[in-house]
Amino acid sequence: MKKELKFKLKNCLETILEFEDALGRFNCGFDLKLNEEMDYIKDFLSKLDDIEFEDSELIRVEESTSRFLLEIKDLVQQKIKAKRNIQ
Repeated sequence: MKKELKFKLKNCLETILEFEDALGRFNCGFDLKLNEEMDYIKDFLSKLDDIEFEDSELIRVEESTSRFLLEIKDLVQQKIKAKRNIQ
């Protein structure tokens, strides 16, 4: 696989993992299933050099990452707004 594709995939997955702690801090329904998914991403990243995939699969991951970030943004904004209303 081209190095550029692997770099893009790694970037997407690391971006998702960066929100793991934030989701826990905001108590955003960070349940067991999401923990399992985060562990799967970490495991996948550790094996990335051995994995082959197509450009179309990278596009799907990029689109999924964008949707995830939009959902997280909305969720975090709701939590911040709720916290401000309580104070």
